[in-house]
Amino acid sequence: MKKPVLKALILTTGLLGVMGGTASASSNESDQTTLIVVDKVKEKKLDQRLQALGFPFAELASMPYDMKEHLINQGVVKYIGTEKREFYYDFDGTLREKDPSGTGIEGTIDLTDLSLVITTSQLATMNSKKRFTVTQKWEWSNTVGLNGDTYLNYVDKIGLSYSNDFDSDPYTNGGYACSHSGQHFFSGNHYWLSDCGGRPSDISYGGVGWNVDIRGDYRDYGWSAMNVVAKNTSDWNTSTRFLTKYAHDTSTSGVGVGLNIGFFSLNFTGNGSWDEGSAQKTIWY
Repeated sequence: MKKPVLKALILTTGLLGVMGGTASASSNESDQTTLIVVDKVKEKKLDQRLQALGFPFAELASMPYDMKEHLINQGVVKYIGTEKREFYYDFDGTLREKDPSGTGIEGTIDLTDLSLVITTSQLATMNSKKRFTVTQKWEWSNTVGLNGDTYLNYVDKIGLSYSNDFDSDPYTNGGYACSHSGQHFFSGNHYWLSDCGGRPSDISYGGVGWNVDIRGDYRDYGWSAMNVVAKNTSDWNTSTRFLTKYAHDTSTSGVGVGLNIGFFSLNFTGNGSWDEGSAQKTIWY
């Protein structure tokens, strides 16, 4: 989507690994936020447990503390894999995906404005059916409003979808979770902002979606998750895919973005305008 571009002020990136954990309440910079304070000892123990399950060190270094806790609490037994997609705003103000070489399509832009990461992990098999947890991370590398879209608190939409080989996991009630945080623009402190409304804003037989109340004075980031179970038992290898999409509201009126969910499909709707990015993960099971 086209929109006027202001020069983005880039804040420090790659900080997700030092966020989350034991938190204390604070109202110094904004109402209804919680200052993020990490218990490094507990985080190290989580890292050790997840590394023993196959999670790469690089993946854990960029993973929020509360996401690590969620994976352990869901009973993850094996790391499967991760896919990452990065997006940048071009000179016309359009959000575009970076090419595999890591630079912008125009070859002169090497910054990442938005990154999406989708990770799949295996849960314990139940009644001979394989189960998985799927997580999605998003991260803005700057304060979103400085991209020229809006300083107002508009609502973005995120979604996760699975193929028709799966159902929502009944043993964990779907394992739905979403956590939204941000680095304050002026102080640089990190705050937990919301759980994206608690229960997902959209649930269907093909996936799930959440609302993310973007805060114009923060560099927003977060993660979401769901658990799925294979419909049939199988002794032979087969492949399937999971999909994540993120839509950023760029309308001048903040009318909001809708989401239609199907099996391995996520389609955004609305009367306004939005930018979107997507990532998918194929697994063998």
